[in-house]
Amino acid sequence: MSDVEFSGRMARADRWSKVLALLVAMGVFLGSNWLLDAPQFSSITAAFAGIGARFLIPYRVSLSIPPDQRTSIEEHPMAGSFHHGAVGGALSVGSLVTTGLAAAVLDSTPSLVMGALFTAMAYIALEELLPRG
Repeated sequence: MSDVEFSGRMARADRWSKVLALLVAMGVFLGSNWLLDAPQFSSITAAFAGIGARFLIPYRVSLSIPPDQRTSIEEHPMAGSFHHGAVGGALSVGSLVTTGLAAAVLDSTPSLVMGALFTAMAYIALEELLPRG
């Protein structure tokens, strides 16, 4: 067990982010499948949007806690030392961009490749722009 203590607000955000991430994934799947009529493609983009929401929600809540009372997410031994906000933002936005590319290009493989490249570039940009959580 870890000696890192997180606030009750962070514990609630972690629990609720699971539910909200599922709702995000379902919404992206339904919207993408309606737009493209491609359930396999839609499930990929929906999964990435849900994972992005799962990272982004606790990150945003962590930033809402005053700095002197905040425990960094990266201090938790199970969390990893990457930028959680950048990962969440890049995955969430990247999945929507990928869906838009598929709607414009009408072929899933180039859209997935271009969407992955955009997601990687978005991570690099967000890592510089967003504060560490």
